Amino acid sequence: MCLRCVRRALRSQFREIAAVLWPEDKAERARAKAEHLHAALRRRLDRLVGERAVIDAWQDRLKRERKLADRLASRIDRALLAGDRASASQHACDLGRAEEAVARCEAQLRHRQQSYQERLAEVAQIKRRLAQLRERAAEPVLLGSC
Repeated sequence: MCLRCVRRALRSQFREIAAVLWPEDKAERARAKAEHLHAALRRRLDRLVGERAVIDAWQDRLKRERKLADRLASRIDRALLAGDRASASQHACDLGRAEEAVARCEAQLRHRQQSYQERLAEVAQIKRRLAQLRERAAEPVLLGSC
């Protein structure tokens, strides 16, 4: 007999003895699991609130970067209309940097939103598990059934 088989047999015997000596109440187990899920739900919801604030900050930053890019584009047009090529080229360089900043902000915002949606799905899953646990707790216990 291999060591794994011996260990498995001993574990099984110990569980049987423990069940006889210290019977575990299903309601107690369900309550403990519900408490654990509630705590996990609170942590996830707190994290969601923080992530929502970060997303709002990135949206504000993106808005500012886009406004800056629009202002620079209009400055280029005005400089070209005035015949000032030096200012137009300087504004064009600034516009290139502003467009890169807009692209970085958009990428970061997409990443944050995707993370937020994943966390939202986790919260929904925990809520479903809690609902299932409540349904199981509400089911009547039939005595004498196996």
